[in-house]
Order: sequence, then structure tokens, then C-alpha cells
Amino acid sequence: MNSQHVLLNLIVFTLPIISLVYIYTGIKLYKYKADEQFNYFSLFMFAAAIYTAGYFLALNALNSEVFLLARSFEYLGVVLIPTFGILFVSAYTKNKLSQRAKFLLFTVSGLLWSMYITNPLYHWTYKRIEMTTAQGFSIASTTKNFGYFFILAYYTLFLAFSVMVLFKTARKSDSLSLKRSCRLLLGSIQFAWIAVLIILL
Repeated sequence: MNSQHVLLNLIVFTLPIISLVYIYTGIKLYKYKADEQFNYFSLFMFAAAIYTAGYFLALNALNSEVFLLARSFEYLGVVLIPTFGILFVSAYTKNKLSQRAKFLLFTVSGLLWSMYITNPLYHWTYKRIEMTTAQGFSIASTTKNFGYFFILAYYTLFLAFSVMVLFKTARKSDSLSLKRSCRLLLGSIQFAWIAVLIILL
């Protein structure tokens, strides 16, 4: 077994640990609700846990049926991360969203997930998706369709919204701790832009 394969196995098998860390963090911080009815940061953590666990299960699927089921679970996390991310950032920076805006966000998540899980019938997200293996793991060989780029656009919207709101809050706030927190979040978000760029290329 070469060092590259060992490293790949190490990365893949840390995914369940990362998922558990997300769940633990979400549960631990759930009681800090501030003025909101929900702690959106906890829900953001739970969505990230769903994505990470689904990704791990898909990589280790033994057949195409399990693979597609695991990817459907993974994509539930994928479409919820931007929704809960926007809600968390808006609540954290005291930029309240209307109930209509919140309903719209959940509607978008629901439509995107529906588009994915009905892909075998309508092929809106992928024109083709097949399970192949590489280095002992199951991966998807795909031909993307417009629905995939809708999901990517939703992520881009989440990142752009977060950058603008956090930058504005950091610039205008009189609280040094809030300024530092906003700058830390802004720095973290830049890594997500790299991931979007890699996917596009």
C-alpha cells in the first residue's frame, strides 16, 4: 500500500469524525438562541453533518443503489447548508430576514433537493450519473445539467450575501468582539470560494 493510498484512506475515514464533531457542536451550542426562535448555527452544523456523513457513505457504497441513496442523503445536506448559512449570518449580524424571505430560502432548498432526488426520472441535475471506483472508493462519473449549476449558484448567493453582510457589520459595529468575529468568519468564507472555483473549473 503506497503512501498516497494511505493518505487518501486517512482523509476519507476522518469524515465520520468530522460529522460527529459537527453534531456535537450543534447540540452543544443549541441552547444559545439569542433573540431567534431557532439557533441557525446549530442547524447549519447539522446540515454540514448530513453532507459529510452522506459523502462518506457514498464513497464506501458497495453497489449503485446504495451509492445513489447515500448521495441523495448527502445532497439534502448540500441544499440546506446555504439556507441555514444565510439564516445564521443574518441572525448573527442582526440583519433580520422577513418570514417571506425565510420561506423562500426553504422553498429553494426543497426544490433543489426535489430536483436531485427525481434526477433518475427527469435528469435535471445530471444528464448522466454512474458509479465508478477509484483507489477502492465509489465515486460518481457524471455529465452535469442545469440543476447542478442552480445548486452552485445558490452556494454563490450564500457566500456573496455572507461576505457583504459580515463586511458591513465589521465596518459599522462599535463592538470590538463582534468586529473580530465578523473578520474571522469573513476569512473562513474565502476558503469556500476556492471550492466553488475548483468545481467550476
